[in-house]
Amino acid sequence: MPPGTGGTGSAAPPGAPAGAYGVFGLTLLLGLGWVVLALTHLDDHARNADLPYSWGTLLLSFGLGLSGLFILAHRSGHPLGRLLSAVGLLTIAGRFLLFLFSVTRAGSGWLDLGMLVLITSAAALIFALLALPLWFPDGRLPGGRIGRGYLALLALWSIVQGYYDHAGTRAFYGAHNPLRHGDWARLHTRLADALDGRVFWIDLALVLLGLLVAAVRWWRSPGARPQQWLVLLPWGIWVTLTFVYSKLNPTTLGYFILYSVVAAIWPLAPALGFARDRSWQLDRQTRRVLTSFTLLALLIFGYFVLALELPKMLPRADSADAQLMAGCALLVGVLLRPTTRLVSRAVERFYYGERARPYQVARKLAERLSQAAGTTEAPSLLCQTAVGNLGLPGARVTVATRGGPRELAALGATGPGAEVFPIAFEGAEIGELHAQPRSGQPLLDRQDRVVLRFLVDESAPAIASLRLTEELQSSRKQLVLAREEERKRLRHDLHDGLGPALSGLRLQIDTARSGLPPEGRWRPRCGPPRWASAPRSTSCAGSPTAWRPPTSAGSA
Repeated sequence: MPPGTGGTGSAAPPGAPAGAYGVFGLTLLLGLGWVVLALTHLDDHARNADLPYSWGTLLLSFGLGLSGLFILAHRSGHPLGRLLSAVGLLTIAGRFLLFLFSVTRAGSGWLDLGMLVLITSAAALIFALLALPLWFPDGRLPGGRIGRGYLALLALWSIVQGYYDHAGTRAFYGAHNPLRHGDWARLHTRLADALDGRVFWIDLALVLLGLLVAAVRWWRSPGARPQQWLVLLPWGIWVTLTFVYSKLNPTTLGYFILYSVVAAIWPLAPALGFARDRSWQLDRQTRRVLTSFTLLALLIFGYFVLALELPKMLPRADSADAQLMAGCALLVGVLLRPTTRLVSRAVERFYYGERARPYQVARKLAERLSQAAGTTEAPSLLCQTAVGNLGLPGARVTVATRGGPRELAALGATGPGAEVFPIAFEGAEIGELHAQPRSGQPLLDRQDRVVLRFLVDESAPAIASLRLTEELQSSRKQLVLAREEERKRLRHDLHDGLGPALSGLRLQIDTARSGLPPEGRWRPRCGPPRWASAPRSTSCAGSPTAWRPPTSAGSA
């Protein structure tokens, strides 16, 4: 959702999908093809009648494509981004195909295909133009039966107007219009009789109705501010210029320059509304791709304008050799940036290997860690990355435990000269990575240290988890050993201490009993002590009168 619109949107991952890049890349390629066809047929009066005023079409297609790409980069899969990307591609595709089929003198079937694409692009452009206020202010179309019905009505009218605007044209780029014959011609005649003079007012009514719906939704949205209408201001200017053109039909160069510039700007205004939302920050790669696409679009358009106006400024610039040189200059300009990047990467990879791209190495390690079966593989993966990707002679990982440093993984040979990189997690040092410098180098270079710090930070959580697991297993092992040692000590005490003492006591009691007369007056009322043998009775155990003389019947 654009910023400050008063609602909340669902989060989406940054970065446009690969399909969006492909769509805009195809848009640029078709635009370049159309420019080449146009500039190579400047002397063909049958095909270049409208070329001096075709800036708007080229800029509009690039502006729509860039706007859709920017929106998809901030909100992947957003319907408005998809719509604008598709409209930008169809806008230039229809004109390129018709131009190509005209130059190659293709058959009627190919011309029918070109007209179908052209009318589809016109209908899609009209729908996007009329429906744009409906996305305001929260980036969503109105729902409910009324909203869906109104959108269906806009789609139907867009198809009708797209057919009405192009089916009656005599020729496109010198190719005869196949819709001027048969049933298609009769259908266009009926539409012309029904809509003649009314298209302008119908479009105006739909535009005003769209603005009314946008105003009502803006008024009802929380946190509504007047500054939000700046998103629709370029669109309103371009619609106004379009209505002026349809009524007054101006032919001045200044008007067409203004019309073309606004045509390229107004699609970017909604994209800037999405881009200003700081909830999604684009990564570096996405920003570089968007910048490259923007520069390519400006380069293609600039070449088109320069080649179109160069013959007017230089007397012999319209010759075939001059056009060929201009084409070569365009090719060099297009290939300069990617060639420079490719050569730079090749040189960096030759000298530094994987160290030239530390983020890529760290990302590969993160992917391997996520695919690993458990945290036990983290130390070995860290050593493999340091040795395999960076080309170091050896690496090993140790963790600090209660029993001292413990080696978890090692690969290659590490000696006293190995550099140590602390592995820290949540502010505490949990281990170390020992990296051996290359042969002939006393120390690692700066890029090696940068990459290894990235790798250590990436694998620190997994190694910390593994360290806790190792400490838990060590604690369990120590607990089992302590219990076994205590059991042995108790057994030893019972065997060497209490056992002899009980045996001596038994001997004393047996000696005392042996001194008593066999038939004397004293005799025990119970058997031997209960500890003498297990089966003996213990009914008198613990009684203070266990041994006493027998009493007579008359004694007290």
